[in-house]
Amino acid sequence: MKAIKKILILCMLFITGCRYQNNMSISNIYTNEDIDEAITCVKTYFKDNYGGCTLIDTYYVGDSYEEEFKEYALIYDVDEAIIISYYLKQTNWEQMVH
Repeated sequence: MKAIKKILILCMLFITGCRYQNNMSISNIYTNEDIDEAITCVKTYFKDNYGGCTLIDTYYVGDSYEEEFKEYALIYDVDEAIIISYYLKQTNWEQMVH
């Protein structure tokens, strides 16, 4: 796994109309370990911050977003960025409001 000093994980929320993609997308930019680590971060963040929702799916958006990865890394002043999309189901509105 390549060394990453800082990584920014950007989550794009798709509540409806989410297209399915396999979590293990082949990437020429990131290793499967990098993608798995980013997905684990998303799942942990979701568990800690999204009470009242059920996480349905997570996936790496693909290498076609490489320019966006670079742009977000510059915006947030980090070495790298990876975009993980997730699909959730809202189950309890009251729990979602912090």
